[in-house]
Amino acid sequence: MTLKIPIKVLFFLISILCVTACSDVNHYALGPIEDLEHIDLPVGMLPAAKPAAREEAQMMVLWLLAKDIDKTKSNPPAMLRGLAYLEYLLNDILQDLATVVSTKKSIKKIVLNLRDALGMPLYAPPRKIIKMYWSTAKFMKINKFTKLELAESVVTTQENLSEVKSLITLAIVTAKLNMITAQNQNISKKLGIKELKFEDKPYPYLKNAEPINFDKFRTITSQDNKNFPPKPWSHWSRDLKNNLNSISEMIEEKRKFFSVSNSNYEKDFYKATAKVFQNILNEDQNTWITLQKLQKLSDFMALSSLRLPKKLVVDKKRNIEAQTKLRALTPNDFNNLRQFLLNFNKMKTLRLNTFQQAYNKKSNYLLPAIHHLDKYKIDLNKLIEETNNLPIDQITSLAKLLSSPTLNVNIDDITREISKSSQEINNTTESLNSVSSELGYAAGQYLASIGGDLQTLAETIATAIHSGITTDLNAMSQGMGYSSFAAAVVAYNAQYGTSYTTQQAIDALSGK
Repeated sequence: MTLKIPIKVLFFLISILCVTACSDVNHYALGPIEDLEHIDLPVGMLPAAKPAAREEAQMMVLWLLAKDIDKTKSNPPAMLRGLAYLEYLLNDILQDLATVVSTKKSIKKIVLNLRDALGMPLYAPPRKIIKMYWSTAKFMKINKFTKLELAESVVTTQENLSEVKSLITLAIVTAKLNMITAQNQNISKKLGIKELKFEDKPYPYLKNAEPINFDKFRTITSQDNKNFPPKPWSHWSRDLKNNLNSISEMIEEKRKFFSVSNSNYEKDFYKATAKVFQNILNEDQNTWITLQKLQKLSDFMALSSLRLPKKLVVDKKRNIEAQTKLRALTPNDFNNLRQFLLNFNKMKTLRLNTFQQAYNKKSNYLLPAIHHLDKYKIDLNKLIEETNNLPIDQITSLAKLLSSPTLNVNIDDITREISKSSQEINNTTESLNSVSSELGYAAGQYLASIGGDLQTLAETIATAIHSGITTDLNAMSQGMGYSSFAAAVVAYNAQYGTSYTTQQAIDALSGK
């Protein structure tokens, strides 16, 4: 029996493996790269031999983030592991001059989008990000995640909203990537292209070439601000204009769907989004201000998504099961988890605070969004307060206890030590059973409840993959030895007994 590979999965793999020639500077501008050794990775993540590690990373990315994505959406630990493999895979292909630049850029865009959504530093070495994802995934296994079965109409409505939001976030991260690569090209020319790597110093490490501070990205600045926007304008401005056209087309396409929708909240959510977007387009302003306002629209959509029916709930596991998961963690795992949550908390706090400032100013372009939040009583102050209650300090204290060389790994010894150190963990006198369960539950709830949750990230991955793959289908196909994409489709049909037309293949890759 011949295995018929779904065409989306096939061409995602093609996009990773295809080859072409291109300027070395363009290749290295998508870096830097890190010489990841087996010792740098979490235990058990990948084989020691690099060829085997590369092959397994590709397989896990394809499985977790493409072929088995529906299951991964309801399994946050699996999602985070998939993101760790994707970080490794990107770093690996960035070193390969044979891999087409457009493919590298597509995958880099996905990685930056995910880092941005989770608050991970855009300039951090992949080793640090991988460890944070991996340890957080291990910690989240303390919880039980249950997928809620929603009515098909509800799921369809949420998917339509998600498509709009994903396209908006993709436009923003494309602009960010273009700014970074433009800066990298300048640094590469000065340093020598092969020297643009992660080292002890923060990247980039040339004088007057510090990393772009994208925290300012969320604040509407005056047009005469001399530090921003990053230059050159032309590159990212041109791409943004194209992406704005795509968003306009998407919003128009969804208008018909929401005009007959029976869901008042979702219909109002869409209308507010469409009106704000149109206001942004209508106002006379420079491209930098447009981009910042688009970020505010993305933040509004994340906040409004909090009121949508949940697809995932978090339940505590039995204490004995939570104990087993907790004891499998190392002190380094707790430190990585703490760093993940600090970054995540900073991102959410920044998003809420800067949006609250825009809310208080009642800017004209944002009024439809403000009216929607008021109508449905989405309280920004309450959300900020809840964000500040994340139990990071307790996790830090628990990590310190576990890292003490005098502690025996015996569970009773750890429990006694926690009782003696009650002041250090906010005066609690609970046993380790309760502490581990409560912390796991609190962190799990926090991660699963945000507007840009891991399910939304999964949908963003799909949108980004489809957008990236379809940008240069002929180049991809020529890299595989075919004269064109159409020729590749013919060969695919002959091998797998399918009957895709060229347009059907493109539609399949685009998720239509």
